[in-house]
Amino acid sequence: MRYLIGILMLTTLLSCTVSQSQQAVEPEATVTTPAATPTPAAYNAASSLSRSTKNEIPSAAKRIIDRAEKLEIILINPVGGTYHPNVEYKLNSPDRYYGYEMLGKALVSDVKARELRESLYSGVAVISMGESAMCFSPRHGLRAAHGGKTAELLICFHCMNFYTYTADGQRHPPMNAISREAQPVFNRLLKEAGIQVR
Repeated sequence: MRYLIGILMLTTLLSCTVSQSQQAVEPEATVTTPAATPTPAAYNAASSLSRSTKNEIPSAAKRIIDRAEKLEIILINPVGGTYHPNVEYKLNSPDRYYGYEMLGKALVSDVKARELRESLYSGVAVISMGESAMCFSPRHGLRAAHGGKTAELLICFHCMNFYTYTADGQRHPPMNAISREAQPVFNRLLKEAGIQVR
């Protein structure tokens, strides 16, 4: 009887030892954390509407605007446009401006050019990129010509953003901000040229 009890105790002891050994070699369970769902802010950060880190008119374009012999304000229809900042457009024509229908344009006289420049530069200076919206529905354009070179701005006062193109067709993809305070001067000069502003 004692012999049987001894065998049972020995068997139980061996079972516990084997069980502990198996637990020691078994890998720990891997906890998988579900991937975070991208937030709208994350989508905006990766958006094609990338923002400039420094809010300003690109220097190459500003030099042309400063010295322009010819300044034109362009009114465009934001509906149905095909513009996208990641695509190079060669669609400027008598009735198209970067893929948008051109509703009219006003040649700015030398007398009014200074006012237009001041309005434009002030509109860019008083706003930071964090104040503008991550959207783009442009209604205005600005074309400046100097020494055979051109600079063109595609402007959305509603979203307070603009894109810049320079003389050699170089696009400056980062989006810059512009305050709505510049819009009344643009609209008034268009109206003075007989263009109906909606």
